[in-house]
Amino acid sequence: MAAHLLIVDALNLIRRIHAVQGSPCVETCQHALDQLIIHSQPTHAVAVFDDDARSRRLASSAFAGLQSRTSADA
Repeated sequence: MAAHLLIVDALNLIRRIHAVQGSPCVETCQHALDQLIIHSQPTHAVAVFDDDARSRRLASSAFAGLQSRTSADA
């Protein structure tokens, strides 16, 4: 079975929902995540909270690690 990774830009999701709805936005954020999971049906999911200084480097190494693990399984 192939891995299907859902990566959520969690900070951006929270900011956008909060900008429209205000506080509290926990239920709406949870509903948005539920919808993402239902529609994409991932085998794995991660919510990422970006740090501008390190985000690209960490994402690249995370993808490289996932890619090497899934290639080894094939």
